[in-house]
Amino acid sequence: MFIEKLLKPVNTFWNALKIRWKLLFIILPTAIIPLVIVITFSTIRIYNHLENQGRTFYFTLLTQVKKNIDLLYQQYGRTLTNMMTISSVRAGLNAPPYRTKQEELNIKQMVMGDETTEGGFRNTAEEKIDGNVYLYEMDRKSLATETNYTVHILNAKIGELNYDKLINDPLFLLLKNNNKIKMIFGIFQKGVAQNQENEDKPVIILPYYQKPPEKDTDTFTKFVVVLLNKDFIPVFYQDIEALQFGTLYIMDRNNNIISYNHPGDQDFYDYDTTKKTYTLGNNLPIEEGELLTFSDYQMLNSDMDILKTKDVTKLLDLLTNEGVEDMLYSQDTTVNIFEKKNYITYKGRQYLTIVQFGEQSETKYVYFHPIKQIQKPLFEITNIIIIMTFFIIILIIFISFLFSRTFTNPIRILVEATKIITSGDYNHFTIVSSTDEIGDLSQNFNQMLKNIKLYQDKLLSAEREKSELELASRIQTCLLPSIPEKEFYDITATMIPAAEVGGDYYDLIGETDGRIWFGIGDVSGHGLTSGLIMMMAQTAFNTILLSDPDIPSDKLISQVNKVMYQNIKERLGEDHFMTLSFMIANPDGTVRFSGAHLDVLIYRQKTKQVERIETFGIWLGLLPDIKESTIEKKFKLESGDLMFLYTDGLIEATNFKGEQYDMKRLITKLSELGEKPIKEIEEQIIADVFKFLHEQKDDISFVIARKK
Repeated sequence: MFIEKLLKPVNTFWNALKIRWKLLFIILPTAIIPLVIVITFSTIRIYNHLENQGRTFYFTLLTQVKKNIDLLYQQYGRTLTNMMTISSVRAGLNAPPYRTKQEELNIKQMVMGDETTEGGFRNTAEEKIDGNVYLYEMDRKSLATETNYTVHILNAKIGELNYDKLINDPLFLLLKNNNKIKMIFGIFQKGVAQNQENEDKPVIILPYYQKPPEKDTDTFTKFVVVLLNKDFIPVFYQDIEALQFGTLYIMDRNNNIISYNHPGDQDFYDYDTTKKTYTLGNNLPIEEGELLTFSDYQMLNSDMDILKTKDVTKLLDLLTNEGVEDMLYSQDTTVNIFEKKNYITYKGRQYLTIVQFGEQSETKYVYFHPIKQIQKPLFEITNIIIIMTFFIIILIIFISFLFSRTFTNPIRILVEATKIITSGDYNHFTIVSSTDEIGDLSQNFNQMLKNIKLYQDKLLSAEREKSELELASRIQTCLLPSIPEKEFYDITATMIPAAEVGGDYYDLIGETDGRIWFGIGDVSGHGLTSGLIMMMAQTAFNTILLSDPDIPSDKLISQVNKVMYQNIKERLGEDHFMTLSFMIANPDGTVRFSGAHLDVLIYRQKTKQVERIETFGIWLGLLPDIKESTIEKKFKLESGDLMFLYTDGLIEATNFKGEQYDMKRLITKLSELGEKPIKEIEEQIIADVFKFLHEQKDDISFVIARKK
């Protein structure tokens, strides 16, 4: 009810429109909706393609960066290990405690080396190490500095480290408490470096064991710290232009940020650290020669707090050697964060998030690529399409108005013609000169007038045919005999007519001496003629039997055929024929029969089996004389035996698959029901047939007689 009220103003508006406007309202959606569907579908496909390609592309870039860092990390590991095996270094580390400051100075010079002497750390470090080297001996007191540890520094100008904070730093403690870690890479907490310049520099720590650890509790007392230069990590990614369109964070195993690209010194636009956003300043939104525009910078994530969000920390927690191994060998592909699309929404912006993990250095890589950056080319294409669509709509409106009169004028003529025809004038024909569909409509309209007259004639004819079918059905029903009550036989019979009169015939004619005649047949064709032929056959049988009750069945069939042939061929001029068997059952169970119809089925009480008795002869109405071809035969019914006569409408009944009820099914059913009362047999066979039947197309008739 609510919807009807809602649509009522719309229907009123639509009904008030002229055809010209209705055409416009139909044409516009028809032209635009498919275009919108195609655009939407194509945009989604292109976006998914760009997104998949982007994820694969940036994952490949991160993989290359992490491989390069891991490779250099391994090289540093080998270099530092080799440096610890230098004879002068080993001699210095294995020397006894210092006795004098001069001895301490000499040993330090032997360990580190200087510009004037070969050996020690210096030559190798200055050649292969990009940073300052510190060698700590926790078990040797320094006389020069009066500390309970000794430190050897490659370049003292860079500055010392805060030893107390260093040995309590989480990165150092992780190495100290796990002798399975051969070297560690990361960044110190604030305060370990003594000056601001050394803050946030990445470090490598290599423990020195005089002999390999045997127990989990074994630890080291000497270690090397490499304070790497700040550009140690950026050199691996800063020249990759594609990575500049997103934000890359590289972290150590403790999730401390080692390096990132935005905001950075290479950014063209100024960065407001308070608002955590880029500012335009005196620059243009698009600067010539710059890779990124100002809008590209605004899309970037420049807030490191994104790394503290729940979704990101969940990804970072999986980036361990154990976690990566579990993902790679898991049967559940959805847990593999390297393969699936990871989306992070932060401060109203969505980012495609790609992660990678360095197995050697245990560094973590997180790259945030703005989704809007992926959508950017799509927006440009969509804007072009929208402009084109707008002009197409204007063009459609113009064309619709221009040609609408051409379409509507012939329709107006047809409308006027319908008003005239409505008044009852079927002789008013329209004249439309156009050769298009409207012209065809006009011709069809004129043809419709002719068809209306023809239809009226056919309607009258159909009414007459209907009356004939009703008459034939009444004839068929009225001719059905009543069931006689006999001393020697129990009898039942039924006929279920189809929609059209099918011509089925059965007859039961009783005699006073206990004999009874049975007739079963089927007239070819349907309709009134078949009903008349059936009536002729019944009349002929009854007339002949009244005049000669003792006539043999073969002579009875022969005489009836003569009557049928004369009436069907000579008087009616039809080609119909009739299959028919007639038989007389005597009180002693002897049954004599003649005529060609379907096999007679006999249920034998003794054997509980159904016997088929073949009928033979020529169909009635085909030849003028069938005397020579008609022979009487007989069979015997014992007490309890059952005779079953039927027409083809029973065994040719079909189901929805086109399968017939057939003789085999009928015999099986009759075998099951043979001992039951004949009325129950009749009811169950009818029920079984109609359960099987899809659509009744022919009469279904059968007669059942049991010898008492």
